[in-house]
Amino acid sequence: MRHVAIWGMLVAALIAEAVTPPAAQAASQIQSLSLAASLPSALPQLNLAEASIRLPSRGRSREDASPRVPASRPSSRPSAGESPAEAQTFKYRLIVVGSSDFLLRQVRQVVPDAFRTRIDGRQVIQAGLFVEQQEAEEVRQQLDRVDAETRLLDVDQLATVGQASLARSTSSRSLSSRSTSSTAVNASRTGFQYRLVVQGSSDSLLQQVRRIIPDAFRTTIHGSRVIQAGLFVDRQEAEAIAQTLDSIRTEKRILDINDGIAQRSSTAQSLPRIQNGKIVVVVDPGHGGRDPGAVGIGGIHEADIVLDIAKRVATLIEAEGLQAVLTRSDDREVDLAPRVDLSDAVNADVFVSIHANAISMSRPDVNGIETYYYYSSAAARLAETIHTSLLNATGMNDRGVRQARFYVLTETSMPAVLVEVGFVTGREDAVRLNNATSRNQIAEAIADGILRYVQQRL
Repeated sequence: MRHVAIWGMLVAALIAEAVTPPAAQAASQIQSLSLAASLPSALPQLNLAEASIRLPSRGRSREDASPRVPASRPSSRPSAGESPAEAQTFKYRLIVVGSSDFLLRQVRQVVPDAFRTRIDGRQVIQAGLFVEQQEAEEVRQQLDRVDAETRLLDVDQLATVGQASLARSTSSRSLSSRSTSSTAVNASRTGFQYRLVVQGSSDSLLQQVRRIIPDAFRTTIHGSRVIQAGLFVDRQEAEAIAQTLDSIRTEKRILDINDGIAQRSSTAQSLPRIQNGKIVVVVDPGHGGRDPGAVGIGGIHEADIVLDIAKRVATLIEAEGLQAVLTRSDDREVDLAPRVDLSDAVNADVFVSIHANAISMSRPDVNGIETYYYYSSAAARLAETIHTSLLNATGMNDRGVRQARFYVLTETSMPAVLVEVGFVTGREDAVRLNNATSRNQIAEAIADGILRYVQQRL
């Protein structure tokens, strides 16, 4: 009986400790130690894990006490030579593609300690590190209400620079998306070793190459204008693609990735000052400078037309409280990578590239609007919204919303679209694009589409 009484006193002391305020616990612990010391040595050890004793909790139960979202930044310091992920045995990293202030605020409504970081040179938002994949997927589902793309990455694959984490590869492991001077760094990280170029840069040559490689583009290498047809891991792959271009009677060259670094023209402007809390929209008028883009009926230049429309769009959306950032505001040549870099630097929420289409002068019957996106659901909604607004406002021919691997669509980290506002070679479109009133109508429609998309997100 004496043993039973002592057992009861010890359990009572433990229960009292669980409900006692921290300031009063020291004395209680001393009493518990004294009581334990008075127990006979032969008394069996008390196993609370096996005992069916429920101690009152301060608030939630132990299962509820741990947050459903693990801390994105491990709090404990790793030992020497050990990465934070290794110290915490984290296996999975959940990221949200994008980095704008608006997107970060949305993510933090679900994951309060989410933060910006860089993976493969691209700025993203990290939403957590996880031990179990199921746990990561649960948080990922909670982020579904955030209108952005989420990705679950393997922490081990990101131990160096995050190889293969954000890189998007084609089925043949070639990359024919548009790359410029930053390609040498990015290509070395993703394993690309060779660049296939076609000598020349005329509109007719570009059209011929694009019949075989749809996302081929003009660039500058060693001071010469060429058409880049792809980046490749293996030379044999590059040679196989070069053979498919044999029908085009011009020189093809396979360059070492570090030898054929495209010269990058600067935007020659400092970053604009971004106002806190504003939605940031990058408006990208295609071509410019030495690259006039497509030349159409009456000698109209794509670069001139889209610059005028882009500037009108910027003015219209700023009047509605958004902040517009132009990739070029005059007739200058800006390569593709600086356009994407600018959108990342200003943490843009939306990227809209404006172009004009072209086909053979012998086909003036081809007219209409096309809008492109890459693959995210957010970009698809942006494309549909702008496209519908253009059709309703202008009555132009509907050539559809389509997917494409254009560089400014695949390399941007925010919802991005490319709008083809009509054919400079089209009988109907050329007249419209050459008219200031019609261009303003197109600009108003694009601005309306952007505003509608932004309002849907808020």
